[in-house]
Amino acid sequence: MRDFLPDVSLMSGSGTWSGFEVDLAKAIGKSLGVPEDKITFRATSRRERPALLATGQLDMVISTYSINTADDVSFAGPYYLAHVDLLVKDGSPITTVSGLEGRKLCQPASSVSVGIVQRAVQQVTLVPAQTYTDCMNMLIDGTVDAVPGDDIVLAGFANRETIRFKVIGAKLTDERYAVALKKGDQRGCEAVRAAIAGLYRDGTVSTLLRRHFGNVEFDWEENLPAMEPCGS
Repeated sequence: MRDFLPDVSLMSGSGTWSGFEVDLAKAIGKSLGVPEDKITFRATSRRERPALLATGQLDMVISTYSINTADDVSFAGPYYLAHVDLLVKDGSPITTVSGLEGRKLCQPASSVSVGIVQRAVQQVTLVPAQTYTDCMNMLIDGTVDAVPGDDIVLAGFANRETIRFKVIGAKLTDERYAVALKKGDQRGCEAVRAAIAGLYRDGTVSTLLRRHFGNVEFDWEENLPAMEPCGS
């Protein structure tokens, strides 16, 4: 998990985990016959995940982890189709990415989403920030007009605020978040894929999306994404 993504995956000071991905992991575990009290969560970096899975220190990773061919893991899913998008205040005149022209965009440190937005907008003023929390503070006080990032991450930060925000629905990329497993775990991949499909079919995923992002104007994806073949 990533330990500071509000309403996505967040570890409190007492070590308690909460968020959409946390609840989804519990639901997948239940579908696989694993009781909730037998599931242990831990924070990981992307760099260390393949080795932790390969050595059995982790059984799976659910952490806004997009399917890719660079990491030596197997992916089951995706469990969610996210998109690079823009977060604005509710009522903002920015309703499309072109509406950002001539305005101020927060630039979170190490975020690749800024470059993606810049390819779609000719003129925008970047305002550097260390964290997404800093970006949210600047969006609230009007220092910036928008914050870029994966839509579900933006919605998670916005959902905890007392004022209402909007993910504009630009959908500049497709980010296929999937469960990472030990490389070559065909049986595990097929079981997790089936569990994900079942959670969409019975409405669990819709319920979790509403629970964690319902305070944000956000047209989240409620349909089962096209599944990646196991062993690919």
